[in-house]
This record gives sequence, structure tokens and C-alpha cells, in this order.
Amino acid sequence: MCKGFIDLIKGIFSDNPSTNDVPEPPGMERPSPSNWIENIQMADYLLKGYYRDANFQLRLDRNYLVEELTLSEDPYATPLGVEDTGSMDPVVDAEGQCVGIWGCNPVDQKKLVDHLIVGDMAVYELNGQTIMHRILEITGAMGAGRAFQFLGDNNQGIPDPDLVYEHQIKYIVIQATY
Repeated sequence: MCKGFIDLIKGIFSDNPSTNDVPEPPGMERPSPSNWIENIQMADYLLKGYYRDANFQLRLDRNYLVEELTLSEDPYATPLGVEDTGSMDPVVDAEGQCVGIWGCNPVDQKKLVDHLIVGDMAVYELNGQTIMHRILEITGAMGAGRAFQFLGDNNQGIPDPDLVYEHQIKYIVIQATY
């Protein structure tokens, strides 16, 4: 049973589209999120990548993150409940949960935000609301205050009305579960 579960997880996170049973809507190719966890470590990460620190904060062992992310400390991790707005259907729904990470210090948080690319999902705060959407476009240069245009997957191609700046990003979504 464990081997079957591990094979299922590997298939879900595989870069090979033939192992992915979810069809793309016709003519609706969308950017995919970047890898945050090394593929070869996925099964191991799901079983023991998270731990609680001395203050009982949930952390992600940074050794499971992709190689180019060199953080000084293991990032915090948190389950992210999803409000049932329908904006991220079918990828994220109210019955599921996502895992978000954030840096333990401003330098590590900046490194995580700098790693974001078009197609990644993030949680941001704007006008008193907390929103989880996918990055549609990034403007500006890294280190110079990039701006992000977000879009809900199910929002008929209408992007969020306001640009989001680096300091408004609270969590980077690295996993969705159902």
C-alpha cells in the first residue's frame, strides 16, 4: 500500500504530462507553478519534511526545497484554509487545504518572494482582504520592488484589479491537498 501511495504522489508531481490525468481545457494552456520541492525527495518530504520547533511552530526542513533556494533558517509552514469563493476551482477548493511557507526573517522571506515565477500561487493581503491566487505577470526587476498581477484560475481570464507588491505577499503556496 505504501509503495502504491508513493507511486501516486510521484505521478501527481511528475513533469511528464502523460502521468497527469487532469485534462487541460481546450485552448487554455496556463503557466504551471514552479517546483519548490525536489522531485526526487517528494515521497520523503511528505512523510517527514515538516516538524515542530521548540516554540511548536510548524517548519519545513529547508533541505527539501529546490537547490537554488539557500535560506539561513527552515521556513515556517502553515496549512492554509480556503474560503469557498470558487475563484481557484478546480485546483483549490473549500474542501481542500494548501500548505504555505514564509521566511523566518526578512532576508529569507525576500529570497522566497524573489523565487516566485508566473504560474506560482501565493497568498497576499490587499485592502483588508487575504487572497490566494496564481501569478499571471511580474513587472519590475528583482531587488527593485517587483509588482505581481494575480488571477484566480476560475475568473474567466479577468485579472485581479490591483497590482500586488513584494511586501504584500504573506505565503508562497507549495502544496495543495484534497
